[in-house]
Amino acid sequence: MERHETSGASDASGDDSAGAGAEEDRTGRRQLLSKAGLAAAGAVAGSAALAMNASPASAASGSFDGNPAVLGVAANGIGIWGIGESSTSTGVYGQANATTGETKGVWGVNDSVAGRGVYGLATAATGATFGVLGEVNSTGGSGVAGTAEAATGTTYGVKGVAKSVNGIGVEGGAEAETGPTRGVQGYVASPAGRGVSGLADGTAGGGVGVFGYSRGSSGTGVEAVAEHATGPTRALNAYATSTSGTGVVSDGVTSVQALSNRTHLKLGQRNAAWPAPPLGAGLARQAGELVFDGTRWWLCVGSGTPGDWREVAGPSTAGSLHLLDAAVRAYDSRPGLVPTGVKKGKLEQNQERTLDLTVGGGLPAGARAALINLTVTGTSEGGGFLKLFKPGTPVPSASAINWSTSGQNIANSATVAVGPTGGLTVRCGGLGASTDVIVDVAGYYL
Repeated sequence: MERHETSGASDASGDDSAGAGAEEDRTGRRQLLSKAGLAAAGAVAGSAALAMNASPASAASGSFDGNPAVLGVAANGIGIWGIGESSTSTGVYGQANATTGETKGVWGVNDSVAGRGVYGLATAATGATFGVLGEVNSTGGSGVAGTAEAATGTTYGVKGVAKSVNGIGVEGGAEAETGPTRGVQGYVASPAGRGVSGLADGTAGGGVGVFGYSRGSSGTGVEAVAEHATGPTRALNAYATSTSGTGVVSDGVTSVQALSNRTHLKLGQRNAAWPAPPLGAGLARQAGELVFDGTRWWLCVGSGTPGDWREVAGPSTAGSLHLLDAAVRAYDSRPGLVPTGVKKGKLEQNQERTLDLTVGGGLPAGARAALINLTVTGTSEGGGFLKLFKPGTPVPSASAINWSTSGQNIANSATVAVGPTGGLTVRCGGLGASTDVIVDVAGYYL
């Protein structure tokens, strides 16, 4: 960076040889200092060096009264420019120490189309340099507060860009031993804004859009809360558009903790398209990946291309078996016996009867299959059999229970698919066959 060194000697001796231009510079500087409330304007050396096109000179130290205490206005250049040249120096340092009030260490306001309220750039190859460092010691102050309130446009409350190999765009650290301290807190009040937006678009290297790290015994690296009662609010919205990208990466005892009184996890589309079913996608996969293709949910249990997959859930897939503590009688065809309020009477040859297995509360709504105990009693002479099937589906060729003579009492367990409302169809077969039917629900699949 080029520097323009000027001497304060001519100014101190009252030399006017610089002419009208120098006088205009001095006049403009006096006006700027007056606006800023700097009573010691004449004590600032090198007024000519503070011309619009010159590099900034050192400002006077001390306490200055006025509102604002320092005002930088730039028509085409830079209002306030801070440069830190040593390995640990700070270009611009803002500190708010008041114990009450809305104190601000540094406050930048931008009204132009593409300007920046506060812009910090750290380009040193080494050392702990900071583009912008905000520190607050009051109970309710803000080290750096970024607010984007424009009704339209792509406004940013705080935007951090890291161009070095290991740089960090925005780093937030909460080190207080007590209190609800926050390393980074993002807040948005606009309809489609983002409280915190992290973007890693480097073509190479381990770029991280948002990185949260907690060293406390009960700290949180990244906390996302969506409290709005209505609307498509999102506590955390993470997506990866590259072929091997990851929306969220976490490493710890509890990698992801989701607290909700409605939905803990929602799997959705990206660019109006669901992922292809993994078995036919032809992609290299790793064990532990989960994919929802819009219909079925898959778990990768073996790395490879395409890998080894298991269908976890889907329209024709049942989950794990839920055993009841005690079997519940859902149906008994014998008159006068519980449950009442169901169709009674023996089932006869070629007759079908659809039973409601939710009777008695043994089978919940939404169950896909039921584990039942099927009993025939008071059977007819000559034998017969019963077939079980989901209502609306073809009659199976296999039977679920058989008898060979009259007066038998025979039981058999069976796992059967049920209808969306818990229905199960029973069909009686055999020449001249008839029997009473009892169904007890022992468990179910969701």
